[in-house]
Amino acid sequence: MKRATILGLLVGTFVLQSAWAVYTQTSKPPGPLRTERVKGDLHMIAGEGGNVALYATSDGVILVDDMFDRNHADILAQVKTVTDKPLKYASTRISMTITPAAISRCCRSPRSSRIAMSTRI
Repeated sequence: MKRATILGLLVGTFVLQSAWAVYTQTSKPPGPLRTERVKGDLHMIAGEGGNVALYATSDGVILVDDMFDRNHADILAQVKTVTDKPLKYASTRISMTITPAAISRCCRSPRSSRIAMSTRI
């Protein structure tokens, strides 16, 4: 009987810890972003405690630091408010929150040509 009680407590503890881990890993919805002109064709997309540099050239758009995966649709929407040119280049630092899959999703336009990455852990 004592062994069954201990086993039940261990299983219960494991289930509660697993549920807590799943609950805390749920991503939050993206926050609002805003675009500000810095100078000329250089803009800053700001929001959620970070920012993205957007430089509009005659050939296309250059993004520097593409923020979080959950922001990719909002970032592309902000780019379209500045110019109708395609996204050509994206440069980012990969941290624990940004993955190569997230970068490729942000730059999924068939006209995107290059993505530069560096790793920072």
